[in-house]
Amino acid sequence: MSLHRQFTFKIKTARGEVREGMVSAETPRAARAKLEADYGEVLALTEVVDRPLDVPEIPVNSVKNDELAVCTRQLSMLLRSGVTLPRAFELLAADASLYLSLTYTWLGTSLVRGESLSAGMRHFPTVFDQIQLALVRSGEMSGRLDTNLLRIADLLEARSGLRKKIVNSLTYPAVVAVVAFLVLCLFVVFVLPSMRPNYDDMGVQLPLITRVLLGFSDAASNPLSLLVLTGGVIGAWAYVRRLTSSRAARLSMEARARQIPLIGSLLEKQELVGVLYVVSSMLDSGVPLAETLIIAEQASLTSRMEAALHHVRARLLEGDSLTEAMNRTDVFPRAVLQIVEVGELSGTISFMMRSACRLYEQDIELRLATLTPLLEPLVMLMVGVMVGFVTLAAFLPSLSLATGQ
Repeated sequence: MSLHRQFTFKIKTARGEVREGMVSAETPRAARAKLEADYGEVLALTEVVDRPLDVPEIPVNSVKNDELAVCTRQLSMLLRSGVTLPRAFELLAADASLYLSLTYTWLGTSLVRGESLSAGMRHFPTVFDQIQLALVRSGEMSGRLDTNLLRIADLLEARSGLRKKIVNSLTYPAVVAVVAFLVLCLFVVFVLPSMRPNYDDMGVQLPLITRVLLGFSDAASNPLSLLVLTGGVIGAWAYVRRLTSSRAARLSMEARARQIPLIGSLLEKQELVGVLYVVSSMLDSGVPLAETLIIAEQASLTSRMEAALHHVRARLLEGDSLTEAMNRTDVFPRAVLQIVEVGELSGTISFMMRSACRLYEQDIELRLATLTPLLEPLVMLMVGVMVGFVTLAAFLPSLSLATGQ
């Protein structure tokens, strides 16, 4: 049975947290009973009369891709089971995190009021991107909303999964490097100053590396030096922010990042996999190619790919084939161009793009499996150099005294 009355609420959970949101029920008593059963103490309950809905503010990155992917897949399953869309959002909001619960509750209420799902999602740009909006809008028009929701879930999981693989491969070397650096800082700030009186009693000229390390120690213990260092870091950060605000500077920095050995090729392939997956998913959902390229361009993570997709779309409007337009950008590898050309000739562009996407995903996994064993010796070598430098700086004065130099 449809629930047509909406109530805003403020509740206190068993943990003492105060939460706000909206709930659907037939009567105020039913709404209160539902809230008490799901959450706990009800602090306020007000029925929403016909008035504009207040859109809750959802901070950036407050809804994680993993959670959104799971809930989107569950939403598709509920729709396939015959559950109405407002009721599905109500069910999902009960178990979601705070900000996703607020988002789903608001969407369920807007659906009851007659607004489409894609129109409601536009109010939450920090949760739903242009790709998700286009897929939902296409699903509403074609009557395949549940299928397109599954594609959205697949897309979110693919993004998150590839990023996790890269991060996991680099985590161990990064942790070792950071721990070694922190140990060095602790030695310079706390241990080395306690050894200074011993150096003074020796009456010998300290070696250069010892003097350098003592200089760092004095600077670290001087509040003025720390203030200058903090100001320098803030100034450098502001300069980089201002520098990267221009398109030319971003393109230059991205080009330099791609020149990093091993890492650069991974970044390129990750970028390519994302674009291929997005374009193939949207084409499968019935979104026209021109609109697909516009949305993929808006969702691009780098200025380089954004410029390439813009150029591809412009060349298509001038009459070039997709393969010819992509070939003029110098961004897409020859293997991808050959696969797309086969797809154009056979009328299976989306399928061939998805096949290319899988091939590059496998290549990334293979490179990651090779990269980690290569990075570990490099990190250990760096740690050894740091430890050796500190050891020499600390004990060379004693050695000089013993040898009489």
